[in-house]
This record gives sequence, C-alpha cells and structure tokens, in this order.
Amino acid sequence: MVHFYKKTHTYDEYPPTPLLAFFLRYPNPFARHVLCVDVLSRTIDPHTGQIRTLRLILKRGLVPAWASKWLPLPSGSGGRGLDAWVLEESVVDPPGWGFDGTPEEVAAKREEARRRREKSKGKMKEEDEESYLSQPRLKSTQGNLSHKKFMHVVEGAELCSGREGTTLHHTTAEVRSQFGGSWGKLIRDKIESYGANKLPGNTDRAREGMSLIMGLLRRREKGQPTDTPEPPSA
Repeated sequence: MVHFYKKTHTYDEYPPTPLLAFFLRYPNPFARHVLCVDVLSRTIDPHTGQIRTLRLILKRGLVPAWASKWLPLPSGSGGRGLDAWVLEESVVDPPGWGFDGTPEEVAAKREEARRRREKSKGKMKEEDEESYLSQPRLKSTQGNLSHKKFMHVVEGAELCSGREGTTLHHTTAEVRSQFGGSWGKLIRDKIESYGANKLPGNTDRAREGMSLIMGLLRRREKGQPTDTPEPPSA
C-alpha cells in the first residue's frame, strides 16, 4: 500500500530569498545526511525564461536493524548507514511568469490563481493573487535512484508567493516498496510505514535548514558575519 504525505510551511519572505536558499541549502547542520551535491545540467529557456536544473545528491540514511540484512551497508557507515543517490529536477518560473504566454495560457494561469485564492477560504486577497502570478515560482521533484525496489520515495515541492509578502513551501511525498515479490506484503507494509513515519521529522529539519540559510543570506546582504551556527542538540 503506497503511503502519501503532504505539508505546507510559510516563510516570512518574498519568494526570491527562499528560492535562492533552496539551491544553497546543502551543506547545513540540519542535513548532515547529505554527503555531496552535483549539478548535472542547468538551462534557461530563451522563450519563457524558465530555469531548469538537474542535480544528483548523495544521501546517507540510517537503516533499522530489522532491515539491515537485506541491504548493502558501506563499511565506513558504522554498520547502519545506507548510501543512496537521489535525482532532483527543478523548474524556476521567472518574475511575471503568470502574465506571459498566449491569451489562453494567461487565462489558464489566472484561473489557477483564482482557484488557489478561493481554496484559501478568504485568507488570500486579490493582491495576493496578483503577487502569486508576478513573483518567481519553483517546482521540484526528487526520488532515489538506489534501492528503489526496497523503498522508493518521491518528493515534490513548490515554493510560491503566499499572502501578505510570504512564501508558501508545499511538500508532497509518496513512499512505496516492491520488495519481496508476491510473498512479501507484510514486509512491504513495514518498509513503507517506516519510510512514511520518518517524513514529518525530515520535513521539519529541512525547513530548519532552509530558515538557517535564509538567515545567512540576510546577514550577508547586510555585510554581517555568516558563520554557520551548530543546531541545538536533540
């Protein structure tokens, strides 16, 4: 059974700073499991101004004791660490993206913004709708390339303008396992439940890391020191 997850976080910033922090978020002390990040490609569409980026990320996660006998653990990980390559694809829409395109495309974007405002049940105003269409927006997906049969986690993210000068960070995820064939349903359910139960904590730490990077960007803009502080001990 596939497990689904979603959460929305709000940053008290217009989108440009959170979007920059998204690409600068590694390394940070809340993401010690990220070992390295490589940019495979980055292109700019000359017609739309969209920036498309493809990144390869190496992560190391802890494996529960009951699963360690099925997975290849690296000798330098302390016995329970598992390395996995993750592919991240992202698209950044430039400022004013909601007003570019054919009349039909612009109308569809305005309809999307209107539905978002209606869905907010009065929390978003008409000026927030205009800000959503005029501020830059980022959408990304990432999924593990390694150990997909054991557990495949696909995460989606959208950073877009919210109400009153904020940025909304929408996160979605789905966890599935194809381990064990027809006889392994109980094992697959246990694997998927384990992965799904870790998502809330992982999301909270990711937001802390983003907030840390945004704070460093603000200090750099003011010419202040940008030494990275250690996170509080658990």
